Amino acid sequence: DHTLPTEDQDAIDSENLMKLLEDTIIPMYYDQEEVWIDMVKQSMKDILPVFDTGRMANEYYEKLYAHPFPGDTGESSEEEA
Repeated sequence: DHTLPTEDQDAIDSENLMKLLEDTIIPMYYDQEEVWIDMVKQSMKDILPVFDTGRMANEYYEKLYAHPFPGDTGESSEEEA
């Protein structure tokens, strides 16, 4: 609920995370090894398109080099020629 104060939302999020860990994730890790491994592998497949190094390199280039600095027209002055 985005209308709640940040502290209240943080408390709710923390409680939900702990419940998920205690009731689902930790028991799966210890009691259902194959299910755990399948979930981890599927998670890796799901995030790969978003977090692969090619995407990161492209984003790095775009943020640092592809856009001129403010006031920079990309043209050299006659003094530089």
